[in-house]
Amino acid sequence: MGNLLFSMGGRINPADFQRGAIVLIAVGTVLKILPFFSMSLGMLAGLLGLILLWPWVALWGKRYHDSDQSAWRIIAPIIALVVLSMIAGAVINVMFPVDTRAAMSAAQSGDFMALLQGAAAAARHQVIPSALIGAVLQFGVVYVFNGMIKATPGDNKYGPAAN
Repeated sequence: MGNLLFSMGGRINPADFQRGAIVLIAVGTVLKILPFFSMSLGMLAGLLGLILLWPWVALWGKRYHDSDQSAWRIIAPIIALVVLSMIAGAVINVMFPVDTRAAMSAAQSGDFMALLQGAAAAARHQVIPSALIGAVLQFGVVYVFNGMIKATPGDNKYGPAAN
């Protein structure tokens, strides 16, 4: 699993790509749910989420290498996921509206910690729906793009064929 998620070298087949993606989506979903429990866990989850960027880059890069394409092509699924996430965020905000009165009151009083706590409390009921919808979107992007990337038979400039 270490070579699959942390090395940019070589190629991977669609099944290995999906296996790695499932692990990363599961870990990411757990990290997205942590703010539900406390603001401190939410901040820690944000930092750990940044660490997940490299395994995603390595995974997508090797998948594109399997089709003899540059890893720079990972920009396409990233853009697709960002656009879909923005749309989903707008839908979630309509379905689960946030009451920001406590946070606004704290902001007007100048109490920064109360502002953070009020904002966290207001958004708490959106955490689980956001995490689950995010996981579904990621699975969708992984499935669609993985199906679109056709492997190059035999060796290519990125290495031997993935088995």
